[in-house]
Amino acid sequence: MYDIDNVLLIPPILALAEKIGDIPLKALERMLTEGVKSPNTKILIEKKENDVRGFLYASIEGFRGEDVIFIQATYIRPEFPIIGYNLLVELKRWARERKIEKLVMITTRQSKAWRKKYRFKLRSYVYVHDIEEEK
Repeated sequence: MYDIDNVLLIPPILALAEKIGDIPLKALERMLTEGVKSPNTKILIEKKENDVRGFLYASIEGFRGEDVIFIQATYIRPEFPIIGYNLLVELKRWARERKIEKLVMITTRQSKAWRKKYRFKLRSYVYVHDIEEEK
């Protein structure tokens, strides 16, 4: 597992992120580029040689009055499911170092695995209002 500390590894992350489907890749590219040098972000990849098998991008954000680790984007290739567990272990270690007690994520994909396998709990719903729809 590797911490990303330069922009050269962003293209393989974006290639994996295309599989997510509901994330604007230009926005993710900008976030990753800015996040590489930020102490408030964690960008992790799992790779073997030049083959990137999974990634996780998280940042420290305010949520309901406290700092949390917000998982902005993640994708693990299905043939390597253990990678998700390894990425979360490293993310939790990073959170503990910063004395942050919660991980938060939003997903439009099947959340059952996150709840069952990784023990995330459903605490709220997120509603989105697209302002452009009003025109």
